[in-house]
Amino acid sequence: DNITVTGTTSINDYESSNVIALKCAPNPASDFLNLSFSLAASERLTLTFYNELGKIVKQEQALQAYEGLNEIRISTDDLPAGTYIIDMVGDNSKATERLSIVR
Repeated sequence: DNITVTGTTSINDYESSNVIALKCAPNPASDFLNLSFSLAASERLTLTFYNELGKIVKQEQALQAYEGLNEIRISTDDLPAGTYIIDMVGDNSKATERLSIVR
């Protein structure tokens, strides 16, 4: 078998190409959540919230973020009390943060 692989990207290349420093506040949250993060370059992002069982419970798609510091305010009224994982993914970046919601 002749197999040619080109344009490979390692996990390290993916994560370091547009570094994100993701922070959640307040944590624990009740009514809203402020996400702050820094990007090395502008890109569109998707935020996905997973519950403790790994089920997607909320998703915000096509969020435009810019080079430098970004801040997003998200309502958490639609999420019950519990622990969540927030996964932020773009074409060249990825970050994950744990969030607690209290009522």
